[in-house]
Amino acid sequence: MNKIILVKLLLAVNITAAFCQTEFASYKPKETDAVNQNFFYEVRSKYVKPVTKDDISKAMLLRDFIKGYPVNWITDYVSVNITLTGNGNITTSAGTNEMLTDEQKEILSGIQIGNEITIDVAYTYLHPVKGIKENGNIHTTLTVAPHKNAVFMGAQQQFKAAESNEDNSLKSYLWENGINKVKENIPSLFQKGSVTFTVNESGKICNVKTAVSSGSDSMDKILIDSINNMPDWLPAENANGEKVKHDFELVVGLSGC
Repeated sequence: MNKIILVKLLLAVNITAAFCQTEFASYKPKETDAVNQNFFYEVRSKYVKPVTKDDISKAMLLRDFIKGYPVNWITDYVSVNITLTGNGNITTSAGTNEMLTDEQKEILSGIQIGNEITIDVAYTYLHPVKGIKENGNIHTTLTVAPHKNAVFMGAQQQFKAAESNEDNSLKSYLWENGINKVKENIPSLFQKGSVTFTVNESGKICNVKTAVSSGSDSMDKILIDSINNMPDWLPAENANGEKVKHDFELVVGLSGC
């Protein structure tokens, strides 16, 4: 019996933590220590919690497009709000339970790649140990992503990418075309830097800009140039095989204690 109560208590803690929205903490400039610091860099999709338009179009319930939705945990619904943000507009629609309303389906039918969908659910649940109902909340934001991601193809034969080794070939290309200069010239005051960019429908790089300055103008320029000088990519596609835009982020920083 004690084991059952302990398992339920741990489940309560895990469910509560599962839907906490986490964001990257902002870095403050700090003195670097070459012994304890590890240089890192990566290119990643800007869509941290991706969902495709195809997944949304088929959805009847929240669980249909929210991974790990705690359907068995919720006792009663208090409110369900879905907010769509995109193209400078913000639209919110309210529901009463997990079932999407006609209005919510109508709003979601107009989503475009890069739009954000925020779900706020207020509910009650039966506490597994206390045996009484308590209030709970879910807050999560999803980003509409392409059905098929853009793929870096490389400018030289040795960098030619397939989806299985895409990341390694891209990192190799960036290293030999600018990122190595960053590591060789790390300033004493350094913070994580990032550059955002878009791979358009033709596979070309556009909209390159500094999102978070590294703290060094010369380093920021190297990061910008390393992206601007990249060759064409294989563009992203929607569920119909049509070419679409895909947003990415290059992040460079130091890790370690």
